Amino acid sequence: PNFLGSGVSTVSDLILKIVNFLMTLALPFAVLMLVWAGFQFATAQGSEEKLRTARRNLIWTVVGVLVILAAREIVGYITELLGGTGTSSLMTKINNLLTQVYVFLFLLVTVYFFWGIVKFVRASATGGKEMEEGKRHMIWGIVGMAVMAGAWGIVAILQSVLW
Repeated sequence: PNFLGSGVSTVSDLILKIVNFLMTLALPFAVLMLVWAGFQFATAQGSEEKLRTARRNLIWTVVGVLVILAAREIVGYITELLGGTGTSSLMTKINNLLTQVYVFLFLLVTVYFFWGIVKFVRASATGGKEMEEGKRHMIWGIVGMAVMAGAWGIVAILQSVLW
């Protein structure tokens, strides 16, 4: 007999059931925290410390709600990622995930490099600290791109040897 109830036959089903239960507890608590943050804003009476506390409570409540709402999707993504039947399928999924992460990081480093160019060009008229900061962004952007290219080369070599 399935003592966990109907619809629970795998570990992912169990995790989703736990997440759904926690969501039923967390969402009313989040509403309560939003009301509490509003009360703190209303009773701050211009006090900078009370406003800072109310703002911090509001921000963390919004972050918590976003995590709660994303929890089901995160569990679904991880379940799909690890849902393969064999080692080959799992390795293919890990490879695809690493490829996506690599592309994202390379784009991030490239944006950082171009941000350095923008800072350098904007500051070239006035000179000074902004120009040096732009140079530093460009140098570290190039270093980041070189490291990413080298890392991807090593990964490609390992893939050809291991798979």
